[in-house]
Amino acid sequence: MSTMNFQRDDWAPHVRQWWLWVAEVSQRGVGFIAESQGFPALSCSVEVGDAPGDCENDWFAYINTNKWYRGSPVPGKGTAKADRIFFRTMANYGPITPGGGDATQVPSFASYSAQYMAALPMMRRPYQMPEHKGVLWLGAKDEEGVLFAFEDMPLPADTQAVQIVTGEKADSLKAHTTYRVTGKNLRAAVGVQTPPEKDGRNP
Repeated sequence: MSTMNFQRDDWAPHVRQWWLWVAEVSQRGVGFIAESQGFPALSCSVEVGDAPGDCENDWFAYINTNKWYRGSPVPGKGTAKADRIFFRTMANYGPITPGGGDATQVPSFASYSAQYMAALPMMRRPYQMPEHKGVLWLGAKDEEGVLFAFEDMPLPADTQAVQIVTGEKADSLKAHTTYRVTGKNLRAAVGVQTPPEKDGRNP
């Protein structure tokens, strides 16, 4: 879906026709997500390498973005580090993609992917838990959602949880495990602060 007409010798842009078409299909409820972005003389494909801190510390900034390691191994290939990065990015709706289709680069790829696929229908509204302990996603209702636990922790008060794949009831939450959770106020239960209704700057 390019905005350049590569069939013409001068590559004349056809931006107007493109956006008219996007407007038309958008009114019919069709959404778009780009594989990559391009600007003159600058490629913005989301293809990444093992830069310092890459993915491991900035995973929460890439929601709806799939980071593809096309020409290089994932960070910590075959180790717990690769597992940790994959789980955290999938919890943020953007799991990394190992290059060359080699899923063995992420040791727990199969089990984490099963959790992710089971959780997807409920992943509508994300909330980052304090101290990066995990991510809570709510569905259409505030009383039910999925929780991606990044570390071992007690089950939040007034909350019920079952493992997303097996349906096994949980009395505590284990690291790198996804749970279907229910409760009257899930955001408060996991420590997510709700902003005040009124802007405190305007008395």
